[in-house]
Amino acid sequence: MPGRPGRRLGIGVVGAGRWAHLAHLPGWARDPRCQLIGVCDTEPGRAQAAAREFGAAVATPDYRELLSRDDIDIIDVVTRDGEHFEINCAAIEAGKHVLASEVLGEAEGNEGNFADGLWVQEVVNAVEISHHERRWVDLPLEDGR
Repeated sequence: MPGRPGRRLGIGVVGAGRWAHLAHLPGWARDPRCQLIGVCDTEPGRAQAAAREFGAAVATPDYRELLSRDDIDIIDVVTRDGEHFEINCAAIEAGKHVLASEVLGEAEGNEGNFADGLWVQEVVNAVEISHHERRWVDLPLEDGR
């Protein structure tokens, strides 16, 4: 990421349910370019258990706590589809890159506002293509790796 050469990408995962445990959390934990910083779940015990299991320092029931952290670059939204739009927009507003399985969730009519936020904040919103199989995508770093 620009301005942070040699530093691993800080990751915050919102949602610590089944799909997060099967694919997202293990994927971030095993990627040497990334450091899992925090896990959020509305059930605090589930967030704490996931943070412990995957080596994150922070467990919280409030995703805004992850958004406020300077050491988190990417927010991975692994919640129910209808919750994505609010969290995605808040993450973009906070200047975070976003990975989510739903782009807009229940946001029909707000597509333009969502896209405008991406340009203003200069962040990336990546959408997970398949709910059935997760393939790890190599994101190019500053040096082109």
